[in-house]
Amino acid sequence: MSRLAALSSVAVVVTLASGCDPGWSSHDARHFAAEATVAEAVFRPELPPTLDPHDGEVASILERLELPEGHSLSNLVHGLHLFGGGLMVRVPVGGSRGGASRFETVAALAVILDFECSESYFPGAAPLARTRHGIRPPLVNRGLLSTDQSVTEAHPGQLLAVMAECGVPLTQTVKLKDGSGTVGDILEDTIANFSLDSSREIEWDAVALAIYHPRPRWTNKWQAAFTFDELATSLIERAVSVERVGACGGTHALIALTVILRVDRIRTIVSGETRQRIHDTLMETAAILARTQHPDGSWGYDWNVRESVPARTPFGSDSFEALLVTGHHLEWLLLMPDQAVSKHGMIRPAGLWLLNALRARTADAEHVADMYCPLVHAAKAVRILCNGEF
Repeated sequence: MSRLAALSSVAVVVTLASGCDPGWSSHDARHFAAEATVAEAVFRPELPPTLDPHDGEVASILERLELPEGHSLSNLVHGLHLFGGGLMVRVPVGGSRGGASRFETVAALAVILDFECSESYFPGAAPLARTRHGIRPPLVNRGLLSTDQSVTEAHPGQLLAVMAECGVPLTQTVKLKDGSGTVGDILEDTIANFSLDSSREIEWDAVALAIYHPRPRWTNKWQAAFTFDELATSLIERAVSVERVGACGGTHALIALTVILRVDRIRTIVSGETRQRIHDTLMETAAILARTQHPDGSWGYDWNVRESVPARTPFGSDSFEALLVTGHHLEWLLLMPDQAVSKHGMIRPAGLWLLNALRARTADAEHVADMYCPLVHAAKAVRILCNGEF
């Protein structure tokens, strides 16, 4: 059994104490946090397992997807997305990464939420900092990619969204270099800086707000008020746009809309009209995907051309584009009602393509490091299709 346990369906509370404490404890979601109860229901797959890999094959693939050697916040976030809040990592003791003579195993969440742990994992940097309105991780500056950005988020709001997915409660303590706070302070900063400006990525903020924010309205630091109806409308516009394709092939908006729809089943956050618009958008997108799926089962950045894609040479298992887009699409499709997507007959071919790609691409540690993001999303989808668990 790998030390990387998949615990995404339970609430995880990280014990933060003096020094980098490897201790952590998990609590059944029914008895601990409302956030975890919501997350467990939201991310429960709707479709039954449809793939039958060789015995132990999925476990072997997951073993090979342990965190790459290059330490980065983005890799930690993706590792948490795949393995859940129980993910454990090795942290150097008594020296920098290169000079450490021994290591201890700690919760990945502690590396993010406890400054003393993060200082060992990210020497000279910290993944969280205090702001005027709460706490925030730094965002990657794509104009300075030659500089060290190991503690930056690849997408705004992604860390908070993944913590929501893992069921981390808003009351979870955060230890900073200059004091302490809670995960709730990260949410407060997100709310304070929220905007529907078309130039901003809002998709992961939407996921975090849907799970963590109990009310359908919030107000930012400029006293502008927003509702989930307005947020969903903006996401729909982004999802159906063929001119403006968002990050990861425009799939994040579809994931966010699916999460909003599923949270709305638990507690009402959108109007009936908006609920129907979200449902119709996702169903129309599923129909588009059925038309534009490539013969090998994959999708690329051209998935939204709204017509059949001409037959062409298959992507091949080494395609970053196909791994990225196909894995992301299956993640939201697998959260939709079974009958809504199974009628198109596209899920199993896409899953088989991802499984074959994972067989090829996870055999080499360098390939895993180079393509960790798309491999994680591919593995997440394949695990659902094989085991029925998110």
